[in-house]
Amino acid sequence: GTGFLGKELLKIYLSQPVGILLLTQEKFRPGIEAFLRERKGIAKVRLVPGDITRGNLGLSPADLEEVREKTNIVLHLAAAYNLALDRATGRAINVEGTRRVVDIVAKIPHLEQFGYLSTTAISGTHAGPFLESDFDVGQEFKNFYEETKFEAEKIVREALARIPTTIFRPTIIVGNSRTGEMEKIDGPYYAMRMISRKLHVVLQRAPSVKCHIEPVDFVAATIHALMNNREAVGKTIHIADPNPLSYDEFLELLIDRMKTFRPLLRLSPRLMAPLFRIPGFSWLTGVPRQSFAYTMVPVDYGTGTMTTLLQSTGIRCPALPSYIDILIQYFKDHRGSSSRSPVRW
Repeated sequence: GTGFLGKELLKIYLSQPVGILLLTQEKFRPGIEAFLRERKGIAKVRLVPGDITRGNLGLSPADLEEVREKTNIVLHLAAAYNLALDRATGRAINVEGTRRVVDIVAKIPHLEQFGYLSTTAISGTHAGPFLESDFDVGQEFKNFYEETKFEAEKIVREALARIPTTIFRPTIIVGNSRTGEMEKIDGPYYAMRMISRKLHVVLQRAPSVKCHIEPVDFVAATIHALMNNREAVGKTIHIADPNPLSYDEFLELLIDRMKTFRPLLRLSPRLMAPLFRIPGFSWLTGVPRQSFAYTMVPVDYGTGTMTTLLQSTGIRCPALPSYIDILIQYFKDHRGSSSRSPVRW
């Protein structure tokens, strides 16, 4: 609950008559307490000291008993998200941490639903359609983040017969569609940084590769709605824009809305990739090599289950052109204020 998506979900739960136990590492406690005080929610939430890399999640015997007796819904959002993640860290947090959570959840007697946050990135190098029912399709992985999240989801899937589980796989999460609020630069924001530096003279041509992104408020609303839906139990759900732009369309939209010049040259991925091996190229453009790899895999994420389950809720993913100006403005307002801004640009 101390992460970007977790806080967005907390905003929803704080408005409802529910009690919340929030597993929190001590280093994040001051920040989450300030967040809760600001929203007058400190009385509704009990911060439970813990750490998913420790036995029993680092819970004291009394806290562990309280979790078992009082909890009926569990959301596991904790993970190490970094495309340059090393394998050891990824395994300790994403894999073994998830294994420990599953072990605890399996012993909760009144459990109604366990929500696990996976990611569409587990599709790895797979090209073509990747459905919500797909998992191991023989894919390889571009980095240890993808690999360890795949292994973590495997642990959750192996417990489906014992635990009433809903697996959520969002694509790349961007800022709030109404406020633009974001906590760290990632994915599409690298393109904003490159274009703001006027370094988009040469761009990749990727007309067949989709830019899979959606705003954090849509992701949070979807998770909340489906954690109150028994029909979602036992299902894997892609939280994604059903009609994503291609990367070419996305870059053209950014260039147009940021009111700057068109690139002089568009190169194929085969010709663009060697540029990222030039020392300092990623630093200069602001686009990490690991992020560039995602513009080379033409994958289409099925959203049939999501669409069906959201049909009666009124929750829909907004079209990117309808909120891109809000994201750009937030980026412009916060990119240079590193000392006071919560955004790690």
